[in-house]
Amino acid sequence: MNITTTRLLNYKALMIRFRDRKDQEGLPAHGMLKRFAEEVCISPRYLTHINSGFKNIGHKTARQLEKGSGEDEGWLDVDHMPRAAIRSVESDAKADFLAMASELFEQSPVEVQALMIRYLIDRSKRQP
Repeated sequence: MNITTTRLLNYKALMIRFRDRKDQEGLPAHGMLKRFAEEVCISPRYLTHINSGFKNIGHKTARQLEKGSGEDEGWLDVDHMPRAAIRSVESDAKADFLAMASELFEQSPVEVQALMIRYLIDRSKRQP
């Protein structure tokens, strides 16, 4: 497994651990990414780019994620995941994406929501 994949899977594990901790505190799932971003001192937008695959986790971001989540330096660069857990993280990634898309949609003005819907309809017509 390459460093990009290792960092991404470990980041997802940090997110799951954070979400589990906040669930135990009774906090709602809505806004979880923003709360995580605040804890690790990285902008929510940047984390959204990581979640969507638009950005990779570079060295500086990896160190900030480790520091913000209380892990030792270099933790994100080491494979900590048993193979069975990778499938769980991948399905969580889909759920995270859908939750973020829903949150973005709900926070957008009506005009932007209409554009998003039109875009999805147009894309679905092009799919075989």
